[in-house]
Amino acid sequence: MKRNSTKVIVAIVLAITLLTSLSVTVYAYSLNPYRHKNSKIYYYYDNWVGSRAISFFSTGASSWRSKTTEAQILHYSSNPGTGYNVYMSAGNISGVGWDGLTQTSYQSGYVVSQTVTLNMSKTSTWNNDGALKSVVVHEMGHVFGLKDNGTTKTIMNGYTFGTNSRYGGYRLTVPQTDDVNGVNAKY
Repeated sequence: MKRNSTKVIVAIVLAITLLTSLSVTVYAYSLNPYRHKNSKIYYYYDNWVGSRAISFFSTGASSWRSKTTEAQILHYSSNPGTGYNVYMSAGNISGVGWDGLTQTSYQSGYVVSQTVTLNMSKTSTWNNDGALKSVVVHEMGHVFGLKDNGTTKTIMNGYTFGTNSRYGGYRLTVPQTDDVNGVNAKY
């Protein structure tokens, strides 16, 4: 009897050891079916976009560049004459649930045009520097081709505030390793 229970224990320990030693790669990032043709993506805004939005667009782009992704988002002035891929805007859009929105038109898997809009009427975000940076960096993730991915501890978490949210829960304002890995997988 003792010999049988020893065999069972050894078999269980061996099975647990085998299962824990198997390496399974799990990605939190989720990819949209589009990307930019060029890994240097240029953005632009009109003169009427206020200084607060302009400042956060610049800060958001810097946050991605500091993570040395394979693709970069840059203001078009860093390469004048080449045009831009992404239009950045801000406005008071009431009656909607979003604080930032990226609209993408693409064809054959490549971006034709994109517009990022910050919603100034969402004052809990607009008047909070950390939350606004989180939204801008998140929307720029969409520019690269990343999808929202639920309540993971990544900048692509689809929620700004609430339990397990990107900013309200985790206080994220910069791309995380998994976000960067997602961009690198696209480019």
